Amino acid sequence: MKKAFFITLLFCFLVESANSEIVELKCKPDGNDEYSIELSVDLENRTININSPFPPYEIIAVTDEYITAIQSDDDLGGEVWVQSRTSGRYWRGGVSLFCTDNTCTNQKIRTFSYEGTCKRRLL
Repeated sequence: MKKAFFITLLFCFLVESANSEIVELKCKPDGNDEYSIELSVDLENRTININSPFPPYEIIAVTDEYITAIQSDDDLGGEVWVQSRTSGRYWRGGVSLFCTDNTCTNQKIRTFSYEGTCKRRLL
């Protein structure tokens, strides 16, 4: 009985450790071999951080298959990021203000979507 208890306790510890790990990924959008996104998935703090000046995504749902996260803009719009935990595929879309010229004096609301594949970043 003690042996079963300790095995169960060890399993619970390993599951918790796996959930608290920050996973570093390198993601490539489909059709663009020269561009990549580096991101960190932190299940314990429920965030996805993209290597950019933008705020982190807030993870709102985690299943065996998918992680779903949102990022909202205080001014207007927001984004959704869905990450497959098994295939590495991701889908990203949103609504935001975009500049219509180089000076960014005029802006327009637009929708956008991307998809691609993420892999563990090699350190």
